[in-house]
Amino acid sequence: MTDKLTIDVAEYTFTAELFEDEAPESIAAMRKFLPLESTLMHVRWSGIATWINIDAIDLPDVPRENHTVYPSRG
Repeated sequence: MTDKLTIDVAEYTFTAELFEDEAPESIAAMRKFLPLESTLMHVRWSGIATWINIDAIDLPDVPRENHTVYPSRG
């Protein structure tokens, strides 16, 4: 079963799939701080993507599972 995440940006609503089998620690940590209000950055140099700074989230145990410091596709 794939869970879904709803993301509201201005008047738009997006739905994202959560792949818990591929990143179980990240999704468990994310559920602890949702709902989240943050600045969303469009990463135009990396294709169709957006990015938030997870270092701004006050959770010291957020895992860096399959992460990147440079936003890119995928």
